Amino acid sequence: MSDLPVPPYSPKPSLKYASAIGLQAGAVGVFVSAIQNALGSHSNGAMGFITRTGGTIALFAGMGATFALTESIVANQRRKDDPLNGAAGACAAGFLAGIRGMSLPRRWHCMFKLL
Repeated sequence: MSDLPVPPYSPKPSLKYASAIGLQAGAVGVFVSAIQNALGSHSNGAMGFITRTGGTIALFAGMGATFALTESIVANQRRKDDPLNGAAGACAAGFLAGIRGMSLPRRWHCMFKLL
């Protein structure tokens, strides 16, 4: 390995990080929901991006917040900043995607896709 000194670990504020990432992911969800609404044929009008495809917004926000919260909690417990923290967050967020798909095998596939 290298002889470079490892900087000391500084704890991450979990709730602040999770809420910021959740809001950003929710904004992406609004965009995706609006695209889904524009490409679909329905009679809901412009508010269809909330009433018809609004679950996409909640899914994106929930997955973003779950990823960030899990990543920061794992990092704070392990006192290390490495890719394993992100992998744990991805597994938790993937589990939410499987729940939306309403399939137990799909949940496990989303969780262990990275491993």
